[in-house]
Amino acid sequence: MRRAARGDDGFVLLAAVLGVAAFAAIVLMVLATDRGALLETRAGMERARLDAAADAGLMIAVHGLGENAGPGRWTIDGTVRQADFDGVDLQIRIEDERGKAPLGDLDRAQARALFIAAGAAGPRAEALAEEYTDWQLADDDVETGGVTSADYAGLPFAPRHGRFRTVGELMALKDMNRPIFERLAGSVTVFFGESGPFLPEAASPVAAAAMAGDQPSSGFDQLHLDRLTLDKDETASLVGRPLRIVVRATAGAARAEQSAIVEFTGSPDQPYWVRYADMGEAP
Repeated sequence: MRRAARGDDGFVLLAAVLGVAAFAAIVLMVLATDRGALLETRAGMERARLDAAADAGLMIAVHGLGENAGPGRWTIDGTVRQADFDGVDLQIRIEDERGKAPLGDLDRAQARALFIAAGAAGPRAEALAEEYTDWQLADDDVETGGVTSADYAGLPFAPRHGRFRTVGELMALKDMNRPIFERLAGSVTVFFGESGPFLPEAASPVAAAAMAGDQPSSGFDQLHLDRLTLDKDETASLVGRPLRIVVRATAGAARAEQSAIVEFTGSPDQPYWVRYADMGEAP
């Protein structure tokens, strides 16, 4: 039998090393894939845990409101309440939907007043009012100076050419910014039910300013005071009054938010029903 030459030994050793390296690379690839899948599974489980906690928060709020007036009933003035569910921190607040300006039904003057009340000034307020109007036009046939789809070229959104479907859509207006949006988001609504018109005595100053439009703004402070008095009245009936429940669930750096509009019926068979649910709007 021929003995392998010294040079052949080197090639054999190199092949063995390369084989081991390739095998190790495959093992590491498999482990990395498994680790990624494990992390993804854990993230999914944490998300499900937060969503379940937020669901529980909605039920806690419904229980706190109840369909009957009485001492200890939760108020509907937007006060943030703290709760804990399975180690998840819950922040819950109740808002009166009839005290909000109906987004989509505001005229130009009311839209301008809304943006000014939320902190927009001068040209920005005028631009936002124009964009608000043009966003809902049936097509791009706008007046001179109006905003069309071409003005949104390169952006991931364009005018809907219809009514606003969510409050968050306001963030798509070209001259909108986060501070203005956050100041007005809780004062407007896209909910249009059969439960009655705008309720001035339940309005926030921003909503009241929007509904007043070009009218004098005196009396808004009194409206706000009347609202606080009304919302803290534990004897007032909530039957037939649409209320938004907003729940923010937090665990470490993870967060989930849910909101729903509920209406109490006064019927023992079905004490309340959900008029609208947004599993993930966080206004």
